[in-house]
Amino acid sequence: TSLCDEAGALEVLGGLDASVRAAVVVAEEPRSGYTILHTAAQFGLVKVVRRVVAWGARLEASSRDLVLQNKIVQSGGQTALHLSAAHGELAVVDALLSSGADARARDWDGLSPGEAAFVAGHLGIAARLGCTGATDARRRMDEV
Repeated sequence: TSLCDEAGALEVLGGLDASVRAAVVVAEEPRSGYTILHTAAQFGLVKVVRRVVAWGARLEASSRDLVLQNKIVQSGGQTALHLSAAHGELAVVDALLSSGADARARDWDGLSPGEAAFVAGHLGIAARLGCTGATDARRRMDEV
């Protein structure tokens, strides 16, 4: 079962006992720093997001730089809210906000989740997250 298949992921998670579940929700992939919350948020698995948040997943957990062929292709410091916003996952954005995610968090490039959404072309999500114009997002991207 793939963890990018929501029904399959929920089935796997539902079969875990409490001690394993507690470890799974905070475990990080060593190179990326991704947690199960990051992956679920990026792929729009809103039910998985809600489940792992209820189990204690850290909303403020942030990723590391994603490096491919010795080049940084995704800046570190991204929370699940950054990833869901940048990938246009509105239902996940709303679930994370209602759970207390910080829309003002900054990644290592200084972008907020709203600015990440704006840069990715998700203007409705950017506006929902308080980024209503291009000025800050463009300025920050020019600095990178």
